[in-house]
Amino acid sequence: MVLPSVNQRMVGGRVLFTDSTHLKANQVSINSLESVEIEMWDYIEELDQAIADDYEKCGKSL
Repeated sequence: MVLPSVNQRMVGGRVLFTDSTHLKANQVSINSLESVEIEMWDYIEELDQAIADDYEKCGKSL
């Protein structure tokens, strides 16, 4: 899953974080996909903020 995403330039990071969560996949029609343009570092900052918020909600510190 990661390699095809890199090959399609959907991701561009050098570090991959995963967990063992199992999610049921839903098939999505290619016609319903929407192209979104975002800078990689903006996305990483958004993820970092979401992680920090989650830790704060749980009463933990990074």
